[in-house]
Amino acid sequence: MPEQTRQNYNEDPTRLPRPTSSHCSASCIDEDFSGRRQSICIDGRSIGFVSVFPGSGDDRCRADIGYAVAVEHWGQGIATRAVKLAVPMVFRDFSEVLRVQGFANVENKGSQRVMENAGFRKEGLLRNYCYLKGDLQDLVLYSFLSTDF
Repeated sequence: MPEQTRQNYNEDPTRLPRPTSSHCSASCIDEDFSGRRQSICIDGRSIGFVSVFPGSGDDRCRADIGYAVAVEHWGQGIATRAVKLAVPMVFRDFSEVLRVQGFANVENKGSQRVMENAGFRKEGLLRNYCYLKGDLQDLVLYSFLSTDF
């Protein structure tokens, strides 16, 4: 893990590390996802990112989406807007993707709101799904299908 990431690591076990300039690409979200991660920019300054992980082989019909915004920009609808902009680009740039899915920690209500406000549908609870910062976590699964527009 890069030192800058370690320094910005949020102690809240339900959240991923706070984004830093070393996390983010130089380009803004208005381009494409060929690089898999795009910056969320305000006034030319990166304040977060949206990342996409398209599946391959038998999983090529879906892509995972993730996002993070610097703490000082939480609650302003920035992540929601970025996800809303990103989803159509995923379907455009990855022609075999029919489903974009995202995961949120069961305790991270802010991230759940981002997905719900971006039009994702809550599919269910994944109990004891993964370790995050050393603790076993439950995640909520959300999806957006290409037919949901």
